[in-house]
Amino acid sequence: MSEANGMKNTAKTPKEGLDYLRQAISDFDERCAHYVEKMLFMGEQRRVLRVGYNKLRFYPTVLDPFLPWDNPVTDADHIFHLVNAVILFKDYFGQFIPWLYGFQPQWLDIVEQVVFHEIGETSIGDLPDDGSRDTAKKDEQEQQVFDEFMVGFPEAAQVKHQKQFAAVRDGTDIGKLFDKQGFLNGIAYLNSHGINGSIFLCTNLSAQDNKYRRLVRTDRCFDLVYADMLVKYRKHPFLPFFMGINEAIYAIVYNKFDPRVPDCDPGKVPPGLQQLYL
Repeated sequence: MSEANGMKNTAKTPKEGLDYLRQAISDFDERCAHYVEKMLFMGEQRRVLRVGYNKLRFYPTVLDPFLPWDNPVTDADHIFHLVNAVILFKDYFGQFIPWLYGFQPQWLDIVEQVVFHEIGETSIGDLPDDGSRDTAKKDEQEQQVFDEFMVGFPEAAQVKHQKQFAAVRDGTDIGKLFDKQGFLNGIAYLNSHGINGSIFLCTNLSAQDNKYRRLVRTDRCFDLVYADMLVKYRKHPFLPFFMGINEAIYAIVYNKFDPRVPDCDPGKVPPGLQQLYL
């Protein structure tokens, strides 16, 4: 007895064997078609602009032909940086996690989380984060898009990816920490190319942004995102790793571009955020 595409070959006659072969080829062709369809759909993330970056006022000081001045970041860019971050995190910190927490994360699962977590925006876009966004409605719409995207996946893969998608959406897994920190990594990357928007006050502040602005007493987008990460994920077991990375990013960004922070120590929590962290 043999199997192909999950089908058991129970043929006992040449005709049954031929029927099995034809069905197996048909199933294989269908899988190939779904594969290409999903690849093309995922590629559309290159067209989805990141609303968070539109809130920044970018001031290019160095011409980089690979970075448009107005809307430099799409969902595809965001995911690319997150995948890089997961791989680097695994290599630099993965060895310590079993010793500290008694388990080893499934790194491929985390990569899958960050690759799929913005699929819901492929059809509806990244909705405005200016205080007018209906988060519950956005989550519902993204879930509907993701459900449609999952059609055609093998059943086991559907179950797995639905759990991963929900975990990132609900902020219950490390994938959400990578997602949140992706904004800070992006700011550091743009600053390294002379785009200094993170230093200035972002426009169209949401109620949440204004709350963090009052808490940390700063007008810089980087600090508002940093505060949001601290408030929402301060009890996450992996937060200390991300705090260390964030402090290094903070020192790189503001030491180089902001004269108001001439002596930022990467070993300290940034000014204005200390009370939130303690």
